[in-house]
Amino acid sequence: MTRTIVAHDARTVARIINLAERCRCTCTHVTAARAPDTSYHVTLELHGTSDALHVLGKHLDRITAYRWETTP
Repeated sequence: MTRTIVAHDARTVARIINLAERCRCTCTHVTAARAPDTSYHVTLELHGTSDALHVLGKHLDRITAYRWETTP
């Protein structure tokens, strides 16, 4: 599964990689670029079983919808 997100905190990438490991998935490739508005455009290549990827995808949807990385 390839997932592209916009993060507002550089630590978000590390949090997602750790979350992937907890969901029994593997992150094999990460590309991150800083945008002019100080956000990060991140593309992650994630591998795992279909069930594990489904669970991880739901977690990523919740994380990106809530934008918890900008909360103090």
